[in-house]
Amino acid sequence: MKLISNRIKILVLPLLLVILTDCSKDTPSAQIIGNWKIINIFVKQGTAVDADQLPALVNALPCAKEIVFNFRKKGKVTYSTPIECQSIANNFSGSSEVSEYEINDDKLVITGKNTNTFGLSFSGSTMTWTIVDGSGTASMTTTRIILQKQ
Repeated sequence: MKLISNRIKILVLPLLLVILTDCSKDTPSAQIIGNWKIINIFVKQGTAVDADQLPALVNALPCAKEIVFNFRKKGKVTYSTPIECQSIANNFSGSSEVSEYEINDDKLVITGKNTNTFGLSFSGSTMTWTIVDGSGTASMTTTRIILQKQ
C-alpha cells in the first residue's frame, strides 16, 4: 500500500507543479512583464461618448507613438522615450528613468517622483489603465489608456 502511495506522489507532484506554473502565467503580475505601447487614449467626460485622444496627441507630438513602457520582474518599469516626449513619460512615472510598480488586486501603482494609481485589466495582448477623476456623473472624467504588448 505504501508503494502505491509513493508512486502516486511521484506522478501527481510533477503534474501539480505544471498546473500551478501554467496558472501563474495568467496573473496580472505575469501578464504585465514585457514591452508595451499606447494604442488608444479614450477620454469620457460626464455622460458624453468617449473619444480617442491619441490621434490628437500624436498630431501635436508625433513622438508619442514611440513611447515604450518596459515592465520588468521585481517591480521595475523603464521607458524608452524620445527626448521630445520626456514630459509625457514623466506624467506617468514622475521620472523618465527607472520607476517602481506594484499590482494590488486590479490596481497598478507606478512610483517615481510622483505616485500614480490606475485601474488595471488585461484582454489578450492589450492592457488597460483606467483613471476616474471627479465625483458625480456630470463632472466625472474617465480616461482609459489602452496599451498593446510588443
